[in-house]
Amino acid sequence: MRLIIRDTTGRVLHSGPVLPSNRGLRIGSGETCDIRLKRLGIAREHALLTVNAQGEASLQDLQSPFGTYVDNRKIPPGFVVTIPPGAKVKLADAVILEITEAAPEGEAPAPAPSSTGVGALESSIFPFFLTRNEQFVHKAFQEAYAAIPERYHDLLRELAGRLTEKVRELSAVLEVSFALNSIFSFQRLLEFSIEMALRVTLAERGFIMLYNEELDRLETVVVRGMAPREIEKDMLAASTLVSRCFRTGQPFVGSGADLEEAVPAVVRPSERGITAIAITPLRIENSTIGVLYLDTKRPGATFPSAVLEILKFFAAQASLVIHRARLFHLATTDGLTGLANQKHFHQRLLEEFCRSIRHKKPLSLVMLDLDRFKMINEVHGEQAGDQVLKKLGRLFRSGMRVHDLVARFGGDEFMLLLPETPIEGASTAAEKLRAMIESTSFRVGKKAIRLTGSFGVACTTASMTKPIELVQAVEKALGRAQKQGGNRVVVHAPTSRRPEPTKAGRERPPSKEGTERP
Repeated sequence: MRLIIRDTTGRVLHSGPVLPSNRGLRIGSGETCDIRLKRLGIAREHALLTVNAQGEASLQDLQSPFGTYVDNRKIPPGFVVTIPPGAKVKLADAVILEITEAAPEGEAPAPAPSSTGVGALESSIFPFFLTRNEQFVHKAFQEAYAAIPERYHDLLRELAGRLTEKVRELSAVLEVSFALNSIFSFQRLLEFSIEMALRVTLAERGFIMLYNEELDRLETVVVRGMAPREIEKDMLAASTLVSRCFRTGQPFVGSGADLEEAVPAVVRPSERGITAIAITPLRIENSTIGVLYLDTKRPGATFPSAVLEILKFFAAQASLVIHRARLFHLATTDGLTGLANQKHFHQRLLEEFCRSIRHKKPLSLVMLDLDRFKMINEVHGEQAGDQVLKKLGRLFRSGMRVHDLVARFGGDEFMLLLPETPIEGASTAAEKLRAMIESTSFRVGKKAIRLTGSFGVACTTASMTKPIELVQAVEKALGRAQKQGGNRVVVHAPTSRRPEPTKAGRERPPSKEGTERP
C-alpha cells in the first residue's frame, strides 16, 4: 500500500509506502511526527495512520484544529475509523490524503518488517535507546558473521534474536524512566504508555482504563489497534479478566487453553479471534487506579514469560506518573466542561505573553460569550445549561490545535489562547467556531435548541507590555460584538500612536509620515 498526500492544486506533499505496524504513522507539523506537513490547519500532532497485518488502514484524529474528514464525514476526536480503499481523507482545507494499493511503476516494494530478531529495526517510539542499541547488536553480529565459519551462522542468528529481545527489554526500562518523566500532557502520557507497551511486547492491540471514583467504574482513556466496530464486543470478551485484574490487583498473561479456562462461557476471547491476552494493574501504593490491557489476534501467538515482568515494571513506572499527571489535570481543569480553568489560563497567558515578547512572535486571544444563555437556565433549568456547557467543552476540545489552550473564563464565557497565531489566523479560527456553534443542535431533555455566540479577537502589539492589556483589548472587541447584536466576530483594531502632550499640557496629534508639525 502507498500513502499520497496532496494539496488542492495537485502538488504532492508526501509519497511513500505504508507497512503494517502496531505503532502507525503520526502525521503533523511537529518535529516528532513521522510525516511532517508545515501547512496551515495541520496541528503539531494531527492524525495517526495505522495499517494492520490484513492490509486494512485506519485513522485516528489526534488534535486537528477543525476536524479530519473521511469521504466528507468528520471523524470524532480520538476515535479510530477504518479507511476504505479509494477513500479521500481531508486533513485540512488544502491537504488531502489518499491510500493506493500499488506503488508507482519502477519503484521497488519496501521489505516487510520483522517482528523479532535483528530485523526489527523500524522507526520506534524509543528514539534514544532502543533503536541505537538494536543497531549496535545488528552491526556486531554482522561482523561476527564475517569472522565465524558459515556452519555456525544458524546458532549466531538464534543468539542474535535472543540478545535483541533482551536489548529491547533493557532499553525499554531506560526509555520509560526517561520519557515518562519528560511528558507533561496527560493525554500524551497515556498515548505514550500504550504505544510503549505495544512496541516492546509485540502485541497488536491494547487499551488503558482508569478508575473514576465519582462514578465508581473503570473508564477507557486510550485505545490502540481496535477498530470502532470491534471495541464493544472485544472489550466484552475480556471484561471478566479486566475486572478480576482490577479487583485483585493480580496480573494475567495467557493464551490458548489457559485463556479459555480463565474466562466464563459468556463470550470467550476465541469467539472474537483473540489468541493471547496480557493484563496488568496500575497501582499506587495499595490502591489500584486502572488497568493496562494488551492482546493479539495472530494465530498461535503467545506472550513469553518475560512479558509479565516487563509489564510489571511498566505498570509501576507508568502508574506513578499517570497518577501525578491526573492530579495536575484535575487541578487545572474545569470540572464541568473539561476545559482549562481560569487559574490555569492566567498562568499560561503570562508564560505565552512573555514568550511572545521575547521571541517577537504574535499571540492571539479569542473571547467568547454565549448569546442569551441565561434564558436557557431560566426556561429549562440549570441542569440543562450544564448539559449545553458540557457539549460545548467537547466541541472546543475537538476543534482546537494541540498547543492552543481553551479555558472556561466564567459562567458562559470562554477564552482561547493561540500562541504564534497572527490576528488573521485567530479571526479565522473564531469564525469557524462561531459557525460550528450556530450549526450545532443541543439536546435539552426532549427538545433541541440552538445557540449563538459573540466573539472578540485581539493580538499582541509592539506597545503592549503586560498581559492585562491583551485581555482588555479582547474584552473591548467582545463588547462591540455584543452591542452589534451578537452571533458575530469582531477584531480589535489597535489605535494609532498616542498623541504627544505639548509644553502647555495640551495633546498634539501625531504628525503624518513620521514628521512633526511646526
